[in-house]
Amino acid sequence: MKRFSLVIAALLFVAGNVLFAQNIRISGSVTELGSGAPLPFVSIQVKGTTTGTSTMDNGSFVINAPSNGTLIFSFIGYKTIEVPVENRSVINVQLEMDAVSLEEVVMVAYGTAKRSSVTGSITSIGSASIEKRPVTNALAALSGAAPGVQVNTSYGQPGADPTIRIRGFGSINYSSAPLIVLDGSPYNGVMANINPADIESISILKDAASTALFGSRGSNGVVMITTKKGRKERLSISATVTQGFSGRGLPEYERVDAFQYYPVMWESLRNSLITTARPIGEASILASGSTANGIIAQLGYNPFRGIADDKIVGVDGKLNPSATSLLWGDDVDWYSPVEQLGNRTEAMVSASGGSENADYYLSVGYTTDHGWIKKTNYDRVSARANLNFTPKKWITFGVNINTSHNTSTSANTDSSTGYANPIYFARTMGPIYPVYQHDRVTGDYILDDQGQKQWDLGAQVVQGGVTYRARTQNNGRHGIA
Repeated sequence: MKRFSLVIAALLFVAGNVLFAQNIRISGSVTELGSGAPLPFVSIQVKGTTTGTSTMDNGSFVINAPSNGTLIFSFIGYKTIEVPVENRSVINVQLEMDAVSLEEVVMVAYGTAKRSSVTGSITSIGSASIEKRPVTNALAALSGAAPGVQVNTSYGQPGADPTIRIRGFGSINYSSAPLIVLDGSPYNGVMANINPADIESISILKDAASTALFGSRGSNGVVMITTKKGRKERLSISATVTQGFSGRGLPEYERVDAFQYYPVMWESLRNSLITTARPIGEASILASGSTANGIIAQLGYNPFRGIADDKIVGVDGKLNPSATSLLWGDDVDWYSPVEQLGNRTEAMVSASGGSENADYYLSVGYTTDHGWIKKTNYDRVSARANLNFTPKKWITFGVNINTSHNTSTSANTDSSTGYANPIYFARTMGPIYPVYQHDRVTGDYILDDQGQKQWDLGAQVVQGGVTYRARTQNNGRHGIA
């Protein structure tokens, strides 16, 4: 009986030690694996509890923990490890660097933070996502990659800054564009000056937290851009060449042709001629004739081979059955002369590396982007140097320089309804008007002294003693020319 009691007592003693392990004072230091540099502000937590601390400037720490507990060491940019206490009073730890994914770390106003510790709404895309998209302007990479962010890249001009709306339209009179912060400083330049291959990450602050961090300038949201810098490892040299092609993303609307255009315009003219004193029958006769009120006078050009001006559309509003061929049927397409297969070539050479006290990133890039509209070209030569030095643990300084030389060819207006916009001009041009000058009888091209085709500006012409009317639509203007 006594022996049985002793066994029970021993078991209770062991269980008591397990369940109620005594706290001990643990001290030690945290350093970087390889370099041995002390790591300040490393988070240390007793596993399964809320007890924790952080390392001092020299990497040392002191914490009270159960003798049979486990300590968790975590630090941004390093792998998290768990170390059993095992009744030790001194624990020294080395942390290994980790390539932390952008889904775990995001940029904030003054540095970086773990995504789990950020309460604001932040969307981040990394260099891997940017490199997958052949864009000349880095902000264009946000299209479709940032939920809730409207990115409009409707302009066909290569390198043009897209329109970004993060928090909708906050003002009628003032800009709704977000604040762009490049490497911690507000950036008001052209984004095309920055080579997308030099960008490490783009973070978007979408909610009211951006105003709290950046004041009123962040009321439309904030786009934070961080460029690449060297890592404290061996020299890394990268060289890439990419080739891409571009075309129009959305097809043109279906449009009426020359054989449908004349009857439709005739009906519009006939309806405008109807008055109380002029019934529909008389208006139909006027619209079909060759007088000033007739359809030929309203449109100016008769594209149908062998059809007189007053015989194009009958009084019943139907096209003359004999109008089966056009004088310039191969020259009524106003889109083909301005479209081309766009091509884009990018070459990039970069070098990065570093040591315990310094890191560097150097790059040189060349980009040529010819858009799908003729004479919309963009060429850029860029170079970047990002150097950082830490001679002492309490001081860090560096230099981040970007230089670029850009050459572009573009239309002289950004208006979506301007004459210089070739797509708008082609869309609003009637399908009976030719791009180049033609003989009004035979339909042959009229060439200049060098044998080149001449633009048809829609002016009145005299040919063989006959005066032909001017084009009443966009007379004197020619978007393609």
